[in-house]
Amino acid sequence: MNKKGQSALEFITTYGWALVVVLLVISSSWFTFGGHKMFVNEKCLMGPGFLCKDFLVDEGSIQLKVLNGQGKNIDSFSFDVPSCTIGSDTPSILNGDEKFLSVSGCTFSDGVFEGPLNFEYSFDGSSIGHSKVADITAIIQGGNSGGYSGGTGGNGGSGGYVSDGVTQLLYKFDEGDGALIRDETSNGYDGTLITIGDLVDNRGAETGDLLNFQESPGFEGVNELYAHNGTYSFYDEKSHVVFSDELFPIDMNTEYNLEGWFMKYGTGDSKIYFGYVPYDENKNIIVRRYVFDIAGTDTSLYDDVKSTDTTLKVLDASKWNTASSYYRYVAFNTDNSGNFNDMPNSNLSNKMGVKDVCNITVVDKTDYWEVNLCGGQTVGVSAVAGTNVRQHQDGGTYMYTAAAGNKPGTSWTKYSSTTQGEDTTSTNLSKWWRGTKYAKILFLMNYGDSSGNSKTRVDDIILTSNPVKYTNKWDNGYYGGAVDFNGYDDQIKTGVTGTDLDTIGNGMITVEAWIKPRSLPDPNVVGQAYRTIVGNWNWNNGGWLLRVNSNRDLLFHISDGDDSGGQDTAVCSGSLVQEGVWQHVAGVWDGNEVRTYINGVECGSQQFSNYVESSLEVTIGWSTINNNLPIYFDGLIDEVRISDYVRYS
Repeated sequence: MNKKGQSALEFITTYGWALVVVLLVISSSWFTFGGHKMFVNEKCLMGPGFLCKDFLVDEGSIQLKVLNGQGKNIDSFSFDVPSCTIGSDTPSILNGDEKFLSVSGCTFSDGVFEGPLNFEYSFDGSSIGHSKVADITAIIQGGNSGGYSGGTGGNGGSGGYVSDGVTQLLYKFDEGDGALIRDETSNGYDGTLITIGDLVDNRGAETGDLLNFQESPGFEGVNELYAHNGTYSFYDEKSHVVFSDELFPIDMNTEYNLEGWFMKYGTGDSKIYFGYVPYDENKNIIVRRYVFDIAGTDTSLYDDVKSTDTTLKVLDASKWNTASSYYRYVAFNTDNSGNFNDMPNSNLSNKMGVKDVCNITVVDKTDYWEVNLCGGQTVGVSAVAGTNVRQHQDGGTYMYTAAAGNKPGTSWTKYSSTTQGEDTTSTNLSKWWRGTKYAKILFLMNYGDSSGNSKTRVDDIILTSNPVKYTNKWDNGYYGGAVDFNGYDDQIKTGVTGTDLDTIGNGMITVEAWIKPRSLPDPNVVGQAYRTIVGNWNWNNGGWLLRVNSNRDLLFHISDGDDSGGQDTAVCSGSLVQEGVWQHVAGVWDGNEVRTYINGVECGSQQFSNYVESSLEVTIGWSTINNNLPIYFDGLIDEVRISDYVRYS
């Protein structure tokens, strides 16, 4: 008995951990089906050279995340399942990279899915195709990722639309900054973002609002009179500072080009300052005294100084400037190696004197120099002996690169500047101040005039870069990234016409997107009667168009080549499209009926059977209608998909 007991104890001690692991695996793999429990070992095996990193099966689709471990690039990879009607896309996969693929059109019910999955691939540079079978077992989840919500994850989460074999175009807008818009269906229809490349959108003043100039406190308004270009111009009848709302990042190797047009219309001289407000890496403002050192003033404290002292002792103040024409400061904890790594340095004393009134004094005491702040001004900073210091001064608070006290005339005058690289002296205004990581556009309007006689108009403020960046064109999307369309000149040209797509061949089409409008159509403003989402329709040229109407209706138009009637249009009426909210919108034609959907719910329909395709290019965020009037979208667009089958019924 004792030997048996000892043997049992040794077995448990030696192998007990393995039993615990087995029990944990079993307990985590029980699946309830039909009121009974059964054991399911979920697995996904693809054979040597491939790794099934993740997988999911639901009632309507199968999703795989596949890693290429073949040691060379794969030119084309796809898979299909006999019980699903729509195969996967055929992307390339670089060696070591992974891709997310899916099949859809499946009709699974509750229970367990057991493979096989058939997949095919070919290597880069080879015309030989390879076929394999994957062994997959998975619990079938509820729902269908092929629905309008797309993929896994929720609003702002991971996932989003996955491509399938009958998706003609799929733009996820997850690429980040750049002019190229990648077609996720691997059909080669990479689109191009058409924009003037503004890093800060002033809306051209053409939307009739102050969306991007509301700080400090911004322009007073917009006016339809005397615009330099377009319909509106900004105006200001007060003396104050105007900042743009948006921060844009600064790359020292990039050239930044700023321009704006100014015109006075008051009786006084409309003195203007025009340039930038620079910011550091923590997005704190850099003012000039933080970076404007006085050459040769680097030294160190001879003795401790208290913030309440009115004098301080330094080793050498022989080159300290005592004139009162500018405000002077003492900068503490400086880098005196000549590299100025402490800049921008905001650890400054109080003003050392009173401008144009009171001069500081420096006295050589042989062992040290005594610096006397004038007017009873205190140092304002406490520091110990040996602390490195230097003298700084003011000289204009901000970077007035394009205009500094200029007086525009009664006709439109352009002011501009080019800025590139970094300057440690703050005197070269063709370079950024030391430590600049972000910036805003700056205006000092009607500077120095409190009478109200100086009045200024401003128009066509443009900030571009070389090489071109599109920082403000990209934002957080419903899934991943989205493109921010400014409502007056932004568009995406896909490079594909309606006849290039295969929708007409099947006699069906589904057009859909996620949208978050910033503003909705205003029928009283020229060019804003509609907001185009995506399409290739023009008057009497055939094609299709998904747009928002002036009364906030969603409209899907599919043409019979004669657009004199409304028989080819489905409208979601009732002001269903909202500002500032993500909404899924879709238009469907099944060969007999055209329908519209908002958030997956049908809200408009019309009988229609005689579709005429257009050879015009498919564009996103823009279109022309009758008389070639351009119609632009204002807000975010994400996950644009065009399919040659009916995705909603």
